[in-house]
Amino acid sequence: MSKVVSPINLRMNVIVGDSQMIQVDLYGEDGRLLSRTLKRNVPTSNVGIPQSFKIPFEIRAAAEVGRITVSTLDDEGRIQSLSSLRLLLLSSGENEINPPGNPSEPVGVVEPKIDESVSGGVLSVRGDVWPFNLQPVIFELVDAEGKSLGLRIVTVDGIEPQMFDTTIPYKVSEPTPARLVIRQDDDRMAGLFYLYSQVVLLNP
Repeated sequence: MSKVVSPINLRMNVIVGDSQMIQVDLYGEDGRLLSRTLKRNVPTSNVGIPQSFKIPFEIRAAAEVGRITVSTLDDEGRIQSLSSLRLLLLSSGENEINPPGNPSEPVGVVEPKIDESVSGGVLSVRGDVWPFNLQPVIFELVDAEGKSLGLRIVTVDGIEPQMFDTTIPYKVSEPTPARLVIRQDDDRMAGLFYLYSQVVLLNP
């Protein structure tokens, strides 16, 4: 875990969502929001675009655990992707930065394909996941208004890479574009730690 003083210098490569906006949040160990930064009109690309942020913060204690959360949104305002990093926030001192971790995507979906059209009231979801913690992995279908159309909660078998093969029942009366969301909560403080999503078309 890196140790940082204010302001945090954050550098990363980001593939933005359809809204072309990046949101960077910093949370304290009790879940309070310490800082929020929005960057708009970020160029779209199939590869990561280098981005940098300065994140100021103030804490009352000498040190506390914090979490940086970077998220992108789609054109409906839904979270399209979200990744987090835990840090030790210092009120004074010097930065001690650890080498970056594995940049590979921790979720790989084999079925369904992106934009795949499915029918029958049950969506099959297969792939692999590398859990960040022992919290359950949540699979959810969300429509354009943010309404949940179906949900499945899957327990994890440790924090090693593992396969998943599950189904999500849903009910729609007409063809409905939806976002398949795969997410995991933080196990130390309130909030999401990671989220992956892709679009599917749900038919009755």
